[in-house]
Parts: sequence; C-alpha cells; structure tokens
Amino acid sequence: MTAFPFLSVIVPYYNAGRQIRHLLQALSRQSYPHDRFEVILVNNGSNDDSMDVIKSFLTSGNDVIYHLSEENEKIGSYAARNKGISQARGQIFAFTDADCIPEACWIENGVNSIYRDRASIIGGEVELRPFDQKRPTPAELFDLTYGFQQRTNIERKGFTVTANLFAKREVFEAVGTFDENLKSKGDYEWCTRAASHGFSIVYQPSCRVTHPARRNLSELVAKTRRIAGGQHDISAPEFQPVEGAHVEPLLVRLIQQVGFVLRNREISGIKRKACVIGIGLLLIIVKYVEKARLKLGRESRRS
Repeated sequence: MTAFPFLSVIVPYYNAGRQIRHLLQALSRQSYPHDRFEVILVNNGSNDDSMDVIKSFLTSGNDVIYHLSEENEKIGSYAARNKGISQARGQIFAFTDADCIPEACWIENGVNSIYRDRASIIGGEVELRPFDQKRPTPAELFDLTYGFQQRTNIERKGFTVTANLFAKREVFEAVGTFDENLKSKGDYEWCTRAASHGFSIVYQPSCRVTHPARRNLSELVAKTRRIAGGQHDISAPEFQPVEGAHVEPLLVRLIQQVGFVLRNREISGIKRKACVIGIGLLLIIVKYVEKARLKLGRESRRS
C-alpha cells in the first residue's frame, strides 16, 4: 500500500444544522493522519443554520483540511456529491452523510481494506441507534428492524449505500459519476453501473458509521416517499410476485410484512411487534400511493 494515500471525504448536506456538528467532531477524531485527507462539505440549498454551525466549528480550531462548496442549481444529494467529486484531490473517495457519525478508525480501516482486500469499492457498516436505547419510539423500532442492511445489500444485491462508501478515483473515471437526476437510489444505480464495468464491492464491517434511527412517523413517511421516487425514476424492479400466484402485489407485501415481524426474535413482546407491523402496513400503503402519484406525472420528492 502507498503510505497513507490522500483521501477525499465528500459529504452533501441539506438543512443539517441539528446533526452536522456531530459529524465534524467525529472527523476531527480520525486516526488517519489529518494532513492526508480532506473533507468537502457540499451545501445543497439549505435554508437553516447549517452554514453557521459549520463555520462556528471550523473557527474553533482543528487541523483537518475542510473545503466548503455549494450545489444550488440541481436539487438532490447525488448532484451535490458530484460537485464534491469534481473538486476532490484524493486517490480514494469516501462518502458519508451529514447525520452520520464515523468511528475514529473509519478512514483508516476503509483505506486498509481497499489495499488489503485489493478492492476498488467497499461498503462499511451503518449502525442505527435510537435516541434513548432503553426506550425507543415505535418509529425507531421499525427503523431498527428494517434500517440499513449493508451486508445483505452488498453480498446479495450488489450495492452499498452512500452513507458509507469508499471507492478509488479510478472507478469513477471508468464508470462516471452519480446520476444527478435521481433524488434517491442513486447509490443502487451507480453500483449497478460499476458492476457492469467489472468492479465488485467488498463488505467491511470494521469500517463503521452510526446513523440516528428515525424517531417519528413523519420521518419514515418522507423516507418511504423518497425511495419510491428513486425506484420510479430508475424503473428498478423492487418487487417480484411469487411465481404462479394470483394475489395482488400489495396484498402479498402486507402478508410478508406481518410474517417477517412475527418471526423476528429481536422484536420482543406483542406490543412492540404490533407497533412495527402497524407502521409497516401504513408505509406500504404510503409507497403505493406515492407510486400512483408519480405515474400521474408528478415529480419525485427529495424529502
């Protein structure tokens, strides 16, 4: 391995004033030499105090290299990531989100994995955490149950979320950047494109970030609508009915949801199971309503 290759951390943000300070603090604690990586923060149309929070942190004194950028012409995190890529100087690009908290060895383990495993792309673990681990809200219980399934996504579906993605510069030079017309599922689309060029993704559990579980139903509804929009925009097949079945897909999804929760031993107690089932059923309906809205020619949502 080249001794401490230079790396670019690229973070898009939109109205992240409540969360981004935690990310900046975590990046300032990285074990990787601070003169061997840069952090590119790309504002994507924020109208809250995100910039004030960032500037306040940067003036407090730290030795990490930060660059502040903006992408206001195109709405969406993938357009913002592309702006960061265009300005990045690193041999390796690392992506995470403004509401994530990387562990102290995040960059070090990511770089080591790329060279040790001879991987061009790696996806690290994304651990969801409730605000109060002893008393998670019903929405947090649902998010903890379904949340980020990085190992499954990488090993069975061939993609990693951009909340925790490392890739060599040469991959983007060969594959191209993210599809900035997408507001969601851009990670899926890019990883599929990378696979068509012969690149594979390695799952690296020691390269870990934490992400807050969504605390209320409105946050889950917004996420569901956004993902439905991404699936619509790239026409990704997200459901295959059982061969020979004559049941409507919506009903099949409802039955699958209930069965999965009832069998899940990590969800203890009838009350908790009922909460997760109820939220899941509601979100399935939200997804199908959103898809109907999109088929009528409406635009996909960013949040």
